[in-house]
Amino acid sequence: MQRVEIRDLCLLVVACALLLTGCARTRAICRQTPGAYAHPCGASTRTFHYLLYRPPGHGAARPDGSRWPLLVYLPGASTHGADVRAIPDGDPADEIERGRDLPMVVLSAMTPSMGEAWSPEVVIGLVDHAIAAYDVDPERVYLTGVCVGGTGVWDTIKAYPERIAAAAPLCAWGSTRGVAAAAEVPVWAFHGGLDIFTFAFRHKRLVDAHRAAGGEACWTAYPFSMHWIWAQTYARDDLYAWLLAQRKTPAATLTDASPPRGRATSRTSVHAYATGSGEVPARGTGSRADRAGRTAR
Repeated sequence: MQRVEIRDLCLLVVACALLLTGCARTRAICRQTPGAYAHPCGASTRTFHYLLYRPPGHGAARPDGSRWPLLVYLPGASTHGADVRAIPDGDPADEIERGRDLPMVVLSAMTPSMGEAWSPEVVIGLVDHAIAAYDVDPERVYLTGVCVGGTGVWDTIKAYPERIAAAAPLCAWGSTRGVAAAAEVPVWAFHGGLDIFTFAFRHKRLVDAHRAAGGEACWTAYPFSMHWIWAQTYARDDLYAWLLAQRKTPAATLTDASPPRGRATSRTSVHAYATGSGEVPARGTGSRADRAGRTAR
């Protein structure tokens, strides 16, 4: 009996180690560049390192005078420190290194220490940093994140709904307090139906509270998936198409002189990708289309 208990304990330790590592690995970075953001912290600062993807043509004047959308990615607890080469398999930075071209600036950040929660102030600081440093449209700022990062996405849209055009949290949880303040932000939430680390029902409560407040929240659960759903989620073309369809300023308020920077956030644009209680079809997803699987709202 004692040997069985020791074996079970070892298996538990190995499982926890795999969860914490998040399948991270150090690899060569070819399509992105490292950067750093110094966040004010009292009399000093804390440095948040990140990988930055700039689409082809970034930095050159565009014919319509428009700027690029911004996607900020917040990883889970294990992606931390200063070595931005440690990219978990399947996150947006990994998708980009595999050859995915996105018509947006993508900033994939890391916390300085392991297990650190993402505070809304830090996230908005990263957004302001990107707006100041890169050719970014402040009306088309999108957030996504996994686990602790997904919770940080919810916390940020609750605290700063006026700054975020759309959000896509994965494997998240959190308090429903303040969700009503984020009702104006379209949300597409994802979770694994068999997730035993962050239970899906805890995430679904946030989605239900958002809907109850009048918000447009789409819910996609992979019924036979556990916690590790980011590869199949970030391989979806329809996720990026949905994000790019959102903006803060309604199209009706744009004047003839205003450059057309994208479609306005609307019920139509949200429901074009997730409707009713049926399945959300996984559109073509490049080299890993077969990993997208079936999804249900």
